[in-house]
Amino acid sequence: MASVLVMIDKIKTLVVEDKLELAEMIAAYIGQNPYYEVVGIASTLADAKFLQNTMQPHLIILDNYLPDGSGIEWLRRLRTGSAPDVDVILLTATSDAQTVTSGIRLSAFDYLIKPLALISFNDVLNRFRDYYRTIHGKTELKQSEVNRAYGVRRDSKVVDELPKNIDQLTLQRVIEAFGSEAQHTSDSVSGLVGVSKTTARRYLEYAVNLGFLEASVSYGSVGRPTRIYKKVG
Repeated sequence: MASVLVMIDKIKTLVVEDKLELAEMIAAYIGQNPYYEVVGIASTLADAKFLQNTMQPHLIILDNYLPDGSGIEWLRRLRTGSAPDVDVILLTATSDAQTVTSGIRLSAFDYLIKPLALISFNDVLNRFRDYYRTIHGKTELKQSEVNRAYGVRRDSKVVDELPKNIDQLTLQRVIEAFGSEAQHTSDSVSGLVGVSKTTARRYLEYAVNLGFLEASVSYGSVGRPTRIYKKVG
């Protein structure tokens, strides 16, 4: 089911991802960036087409495997149809050479293979921001601006590895343990995810540093204060 979110004058972004928890995590992460605004989340191509037509996003975060079709095929139709200029970042588990090549030929801004590496995603968002700010609203570009527009598409400064004591899949499971209203301690996350309390605390604090979660301190009548974690926003 499609959901329309608040729209403001930033880089309007549509998230197309059939797994709702992952879609909400991506949207929450994008929402922490002051240059972006998520204007919709779609779990099917039908919803994506509706939101693309009504919300006119500048950028689409697009999965390839969707219940009612292929993201790559939709991108192909966008390029030859009513939205040839919309920018797309492919975020998918599809890693075969033919699909990756198709993404390049269809001018996807970037192609990220799941599981989502937050460091890589942050790098892509920052590069797209620079690219968008260079070209947006201009009818002609100076050579220096052309160089910059092309350069930020290529110049990835991403660090491929997370810290040695952080695993991407475990991090995603920890973040996904939080619903919109859920609050947890390291004890409760330890039980939900199946890791030790010490490991849970390490991942929770890393998620706080990334901006996914926020922490507060609860002072009970007995014992030490307890750190309580919840989703940002």
